[in-house]
Amino acid sequence: MLWGALAAALLALPFVLRTKLGLWLCQPVGRALAWLVGGVLRVRRAHVEASLARAGLDPRVAPEVYAGLGRGVLELVWLSLPGKRSLERVVVMGPELRRLLTEPTGVVVATAHTGNWDLAACAMARERRLTVVTKHFSSKLADLLWQGLRRRYGVQLVSAGAVTRAAARELPRGGALAMVIDQAPERRRAVVTHPFLGELADVDLAPALLAARYRAPLVAVFPERLADGRQRLEVVARFEPPGVPERAWAERVTRALTEALADQVRARPAEWLWLHRRWKRPPPERPALEALKPAHAARARELGAGG
Repeated sequence: MLWGALAAALLALPFVLRTKLGLWLCQPVGRALAWLVGGVLRVRRAHVEASLARAGLDPRVAPEVYAGLGRGVLELVWLSLPGKRSLERVVVMGPELRRLLTEPTGVVVATAHTGNWDLAACAMARERRLTVVTKHFSSKLADLLWQGLRRRYGVQLVSAGAVTRAAARELPRGGALAMVIDQAPERRRAVVTHPFLGELADVDLAPALLAARYRAPLVAVFPERLADGRQRLEVVARFEPPGVPERAWAERVTRALTEALADQVRARPAEWLWLHRRWKRPPPERPALEALKPAHAARARELGAGG
């Protein structure tokens, strides 16, 4: 009976979301989905709670994490329905970001899985040519639907292996290149190890290296939800490229970006994708977390002086 009712609800969902209240129904329906995934099926629930505790946060935030994820999934369903959605009323861009999107030079955007990044990316692509570096789902059907949805709203997509070519093509032409900094890099080269939410994590240097190489500003934009459910996009930090590309600048900026993201996650823990396995076991030769902490006690707070 339960599964029959669930199947009927899922079949009716697209029709319900097409009503005028469709977007705002994402919150209650998303909570129901979250109850199933996080409360009944407990998908990665132990990992989420353990990660929250390690970061010094209350594990009881976990239900809100799943609620945010459920809401985000429903928002993507809403976005995929026939006809283009009006994103201007659901994504609020700060004045600095709006100015940045009108500048003629290329820009590298460092972002993360906070708020609903996919919805935010679709809104940004309406303002400026935007290329997003993406991974792929193991399910070919799910991946096809996800990638197709973003392309429909003007987002250009490239895999991590093609990011160098994409940067060479887009940044000199004034395009924007967006990369997430909260996923474990698939490679061992061009990474820096830095404390993140209570444990060492490898962070990809690619956003900073590409910004330096093509003399493009590097900005951090981490979407967050407003009380009314809309997404707010603000420039959290901006770094001007150095006169001469150098790895030291890329490492310093990448550490500062990681600290800025950690600050936002701690302030709004329910909005980050804790289900992702962000931390990989470091090799034995990697320094311990406690050994790194003193070196970064200042927390790379050169966010304003990072240019």
